[in-house]
Amino acid sequence: MNIDESTFELSDKLIDRANIIELRTIPFYKLENMELKKLKQKQGEDSWRKFQGDLLNYSSHGIKLDKRQLEFLWDLHEAINQALPNVGVSWRNVKLIEKFLNKLPSNYYEKIGKALDWQVSERILTKLRGTDTMLSNLISYDEKNEKVSGKIVDILDTYADLSAFESSRELLLKKVRELVVNGYAR
Repeated sequence: MNIDESTFELSDKLIDRANIIELRTIPFYKLENMELKKLKQKQGEDSWRKFQGDLLNYSSHGIKLDKRQLEFLWDLHEAINQALPNVGVSWRNVKLIEKFLNKLPSNYYEKIGKALDWQVSERILTKLRGTDTMLSNLISYDEKNEKVSGKIVDILDTYADLSAFESSRELLLKKVRELVVNGYAR
């Protein structure tokens, strides 16, 4: 789904069930180094027909969110829910985050923190929508230090042992800029 200024808001129910991925533009000068092939050419047409649906539910790591990760998600939920009633981290979010972590390729297994960050930014922080008044306790711009501040940033800092939360911090900065310019973040 493409999102632009003409797109209606995504419902929290939809966000719970989807990863919201914001694509980034590759620098133009890197295009000449890219080899363009169609995915079907790489895989072969027959392999698409033989693909087993059971593989979609395969979990290679047996990962369960640990107590610290669950505490992080709960603290995030409480902060968001206090400012925005009926919004926060749902059980569905928790289960889908766990499912996502279990489906990571083996070469990402050591990067669980980065994957957790992706899920927080894609599944949870995308729900932060509203006016400056609604979101000011959660996120705001600290002009003195020229950075994002607020309860959510404090939570990310508290749980820095889980991840650097780079994607989440980027998204929060984007939302704060929207608040400053528009008085509303979406």
